[in-house]
Amino acid sequence: MKTTAVLGLLALVPSALGLGTCHAGQRYCGSWLIDKDGYSVADLQKAVHGPNVKPYPPPHNNWRDSLFLCNRRSEIEFMEYCWQGCHESGGDGENDVCNTASLGFG
Repeated sequence: MKTTAVLGLLALVPSALGLGTCHAGQRYCGSWLIDKDGYSVADLQKAVHGPNVKPYPPPHNNWRDSLFLCNRRSEIEFMEYCWQGCHESGGDGENDVCNTASLGFG
């Protein structure tokens, strides 16, 4: 009985801290995580990142134009800084992406 109560309380901790939830395997712009999913800049600064991720931290601490991946544990991982800005797909299971510069072809 006590174990069940403790586990139930632990399940409430992320929502009590104001953290949003992400969907495993989906990529998110920092702006989406902050504006629509309940994350703070401090949460993004604590995101997991690999040793080869460059630049880290992003230039001018621009976490909003950075791309994050939601891992299997529903934790966000810093993927890359979007030099041309980050494009929000609008949710619905679509991945957010870094904008690419137009080369003027076509």
